Amino acid sequence: MIKAEIKQKDLNLYLKELVWFSCKPLFIILFVCFLPIIYFLLVGYLSDREALYYGYGILCLFLLSLFIIVRCYLFYKKNLKIIFSNTNSQGNIEYLISEENDEFVFENITNKTINRLKFNNIKLIQCYKTCIIIQTNLNQIIWFPKNNELMALFNIKPRK
Repeated sequence: MIKAEIKQKDLNLYLKELVWFSCKPLFIILFVCFLPIIYFLLVGYLSDREALYYGYGILCLFLLSLFIIVRCYLFYKKNLKIIFSNTNSQGNIEYLISEENDEFVFENITNKTINRLKFNNIKLIQCYKTCIIIQTNLNQIIWFPKNNELMALFNIKPRK
């Protein structure tokens, strides 16, 4: 059994990594669209009106991606506040994580609940700077703070 503790003071770090995990393609779209927007809008206003249509189209894509990222950020922020509403006296949530047969068992010591996740229901496990994120086949996201014991349990090799 491995003990993991999620600290409320690290809430913003977890929030940033969850948004990055779920919206990575949208951040790429924002990055790729930025310079063409400026180019087409400048050319459209200065000389060619047809370029203005391309600029507005890319600007709409940019704004839509930005709206989805902000919406995702607010969604995760609200849910993390709900999760951290049931903390212990130090503002932490404590888990005991173990591996039994063909499943992981997550025992929430703070709330006295037990959850199970079968190995074949895991779609993706990714390790970031401060947390380990597990995505299930139903697109649910489970996250834990990063430590060496959890990385060994989930068979994640440390990066050098």
